[in-house]
Amino acid sequence: MRRLLTVGTIASFSVLLAMVSPARTIAATVAPKVVIKVEHVGGFVGPNFLSARLPDVVLYSDGRVLASSNTNGSVRQMFQGSVSKALLQSQVSAFMKAMKTPTGGWGLPGVADVPSTEVTLVQNGQNKVLSVYALGFALNSSLKEASVARKVLSKTIDKLIALAGKSKTYTPLKYEIWPQDPISNGSGTGIVWPKNIAPPTSGCVSVVAKPFLSLLRSAGSKQWLLPSGSMITLTWRPVLPGENACKR
Repeated sequence: MRRLLTVGTIASFSVLLAMVSPARTIAATVAPKVVIKVEHVGGFVGPNFLSARLPDVVLYSDGRVLASSNTNGSVRQMFQGSVSKALLQSQVSAFMKAMKTPTGGWGLPGVADVPSTEVTLVQNGQNKVLSVYALGFALNSSLKEASVARKVLSKTIDKLIALAGKSKTYTPLKYEIWPQDPISNGSGTGIVWPKNIAPPTSGCVSVVAKPFLSLLRSAGSKQWLLPSGSMITLTWRPVLPGENACKR
């Protein structure tokens, strides 16, 4: 006679299945999603700067906040902070209000060749994107509503940036490397490129961050000495959560 499973045995078996469920494993490894992203786009800047440009600030679904900090020469950095679920939702509400277009539009400051501030708000899988040209520049005094709206948006962005703090630097899993031509063959000293890692040649190259972290702390704007004896200047950009390195 076959033994019947007791209720307790069935319950234990169900718990075991749940513990090894592929769905739970997948859920645990899903990368956080972008909720709010603020970045500068366009402007009269060089192609090397554009290619390695970082967002001003990004708020993720897990409460992580990353804010840009170009404090180490050619090594781009982000400060990292975190917020509670309640504070995350309050930031979403604040941006929803601040992104409302004023009557007559956002205005157009009388300046040229400066970037626009682009704000992306993601809600329920839908992207709301706002682009405001020359956000930090003053408008004609007659455009009062637009001027007020610009100030509100700027302050809302600044408050989100402040949440990242300035005490912790984001440590990425990967870096994008952007070589700056030309490669020089002259004599000199530089940071020695690790021998067991293929050196960059041209265009964007993705590398695992760990072997370079100690070297980058003092890199600044120093050149790198390649195994071939060539010296090259590199721009290092951290790959942020959810980004596909060199295919952004």
